[in-house]
Amino acid sequence: MFNFVDLPVKLSDIESIDRDGQRFYPVPNGKFYPSITTVTSFKKAAFFKEWRQRVGAEVANRKTARATGRGTEFHSIVEHYLKNEHISSDTFKPLPFTLFQVAKPILNRINNIHLLEGALYSDYLGVAGRVDCIAEFDGD
Repeated sequence: MFNFVDLPVKLSDIESIDRDGQRFYPVPNGKFYPSITTVTSFKKAAFFKEWRQRVGAEVANRKTARATGRGTEFHSIVEHYLKNEHISSDTFKPLPFTLFQVAKPILNRINNIHLLEGALYSDYLGVAGRVDCIAEFDGD
């Protein structure tokens, strides 16, 4: 069982707003900060554009859909596991479930979860987003 630690300050959940394919979060100071994914995607945009041109749109779309689907399902399994929910192999596709089984010994080194799927923002950096997990790993 994973232990959850109450934070001394409750973080409010912030919902994203999409503008022209970019994600922004309204933060308490009244500003809209871009998501960290939006900021970092600029660096990867040229690579993926070149890759799509090289392999063709049909192949790129198929590979992208398969990879994102597998990643989303793996992420979901891990989230359920960290929430101490029952995980069953008949609920998920075989490959994401197998990847979860491989990752499970590493996940079991996590404890004292402070935040799971929570919103964070930085006035200093001017970015916002959602964090998968903030917790102790091997006691640190």
